[in-house]
Amino acid sequence: MQRKFLEDLGIKDKETIDKILDENSTDIGKAKGELETVQTQLTESKKEVETLKGQVSERDGQLETLKKSTGDIDELKKQIETLQTENKANAEAHAAEIKQMKIDAAIDAALSNAKAKNNKAVKALLNDLDKFEIDENGNIIDGDKIIAIISRYLKEKGRLSQDTIVATVMSNLGLHKYAEQSNLHLQQTQVGDRYVLEEMLKDGFNLGGEQSGHVILLDYNPTGDGILTSLMLIKSILEEGKKASELGETVKLYPQVLINSKVNANKKYDYDKDKDIKNAIEKLEKEFAGNGRVLIRPSGTEPLVRVMIEGEEQEYITKKAKEIAKLIEEKLK
Repeated sequence: MQRKFLEDLGIKDKETIDKILDENSTDIGKAKGELETVQTQLTESKKEVETLKGQVSERDGQLETLKKSTGDIDELKKQIETLQTENKANAEAHAAEIKQMKIDAAIDAALSNAKAKNNKAVKALLNDLDKFEIDENGNIIDGDKIIAIISRYLKEKGRLSQDTIVATVMSNLGLHKYAEQSNLHLQQTQVGDRYVLEEMLKDGFNLGGEQSGHVILLDYNPTGDGILTSLMLIKSILEEGKKASELGETVKLYPQVLINSKVNANKKYDYDKDKDIKNAIEKLEKEFAGNGRVLIRPSGTEPLVRVMIEGEEQEYITKKAKEIAKLIEEKLK
């Protein structure tokens, strides 16, 4: 503001004009100061904005790096999972191969002890070799022992229906002895798991099977199931807290001999009508006094009568089986 501007406004007093000019100068100075402060604040704000922009940009970069890193981790996880799956499959295949080798060795040993002339040929005639289990020593746990071990577990848990197990006429005498000693009832059927199942359904039993390894756990499945049987066997062993070999010893398997007699197809069912054959069988069973048995079974498809004998001495029962088989052949020509 200038002095002339005030004089033109009609202010003539010099002292008044000086006061106005002084006051105006003060206001201007104050306004300039305030403006400078605002400008300084604006400058600082701009700097803060630029700083924040830099931080945002840096974080964006970190996020991109993290995204790439996460992608790499996901890929690494997939590779690890693939390797784990492959390793598990290889381990299972290796375990199965080792188990089969042990089973083959155990079967070869059993056949050698039975004085088989050609182990390879005999094994080729055997069915269901995949249903055998072995203990920690590599010894076979056959169907009779599996049934015994599982029945023991189910009975202790109060889950064995009517304290009964169902087995075929071919089940070892040792299973019968085990049932007697364990206060169990053993219900016998013809050979074949279909007959075992029929008996179980008819009378409401829940455990049955064959020496071959077909085991039926009717509470879970109406047919033989190898995986289910293995799981139940493992559970029974773990619950007992004993080794498989120890539990397997609860059944003392008797030596068993099976010989086929070639006969006239029209006469194969007449063995029980022949006096000499009946006398020979009765004499041997009396001699066994409960520690052996004789089972005569005509083949359903061939002109054969099968002679199966169990007893305590392998050599003796083999001799007797041959004698009775020869007698049947002579009588049923």
